[in-house]
Amino acid sequence: MLAARHLQTAAAPAKISELVIPGKNSGALGLLMPMLAHLSQTTEGRWLTWIGNGLYFDRNDLLAHSGNTTNLRIIHSRSDEETLWLMWESLHNGTSTHVVGNFEASQSVLEGERAKLEQACQQGNSRALIIKHPAAGF
Repeated sequence: MLAARHLQTAAAPAKISELVIPGKNSGALGLLMPMLAHLSQTTEGRWLTWIGNGLYFDRNDLLAHSGNTTNLRIIHSRSDEETLWLMWESLHNGTSTHVVGNFEASQSVLEGERAKLEQACQQGNSRALIIKHPAAGF
């Protein structure tokens, strides 16, 4: 009985991961591509969505790492605020298994928004990956 009660009150696992990668260069993409290629193989018929400004790749980059581009959606945003809003929409509507948000490391934009993104993940049965690029010497 105690074990059943524990299962009922246990918090749901977090559905948001965060990476901090200094700089926006080919080295950053070299680190991200194997992860994105793996995620592209596990889309369950939904989208792997990349949203961001400043660091871009194309389908050929993913194919070079044996990724699946059939369910890849790349959305270019104009600001961190727009990236955040588009992430929430993509997570909440449930059409993506994973939503990757590429940010300019503006802590102020993400401060207080994590709970909203977590709720959107739960609502859409999705996962989020937040990528931040701090200024040199973080």
